[in-house]
Amino acid sequence: MNEVAAEAPLEITTAQVNPMPAADDVQFAAVSVTVTNRDAPIDGVRVLLNVQRDGEAVEDFVLASSVTLQPGETVIEQRYIPLEGWTPGEWTFAVTLESQNPQTSAEATLATVPVEAPITVAGKGWRANRNSPATPCLSAPFRRCSSRDSFAVTPGAPDSCPSTTLPTS
Repeated sequence: MNEVAAEAPLEITTAQVNPMPAADDVQFAAVSVTVTNRDAPIDGVRVLLNVQRDGEAVEDFVLASSVTLQPGETVIEQRYIPLEGWTPGEWTFAVTLESQNPQTSAEATLATVPVEAPITVAGKGWRANRNSPATPCLSAPFRRCSSRDSFAVTPGAPDSCPSTTLPTS
């Protein structure tokens, strides 16, 4: 008797984290996640990027919250910048889908998948705190925005790093 394995009703079908603008000059990571739902819509889903550096937890970064996963494919794309900047080491990632019961506030993990390719930062890396003179700067004319996941052009920004903390507004 041949049995066909049933496909999971909810699956993270792709999860990619790509260093940008280049692997040897990481300023942000472009994150792309595709979720396939083969069942009824699921409300209140949160998509997390689990981040580790050299095996130590860095943060669980929210890629999307309060998402309704309709039947079919849902693509989530986001930029990621570590809160403390890209420090040297091997950065590894996983993507987790969570849902929250609105009546009990209990959270449930729906799916988790590791991202296959790590990001390796050599040298001094890029740090969000610019008070250190040994820290290279983010290429002007960009500054980090308060949303942590996008860049804004700063009109007339100098090509050198200021000696103050990176602006967040």
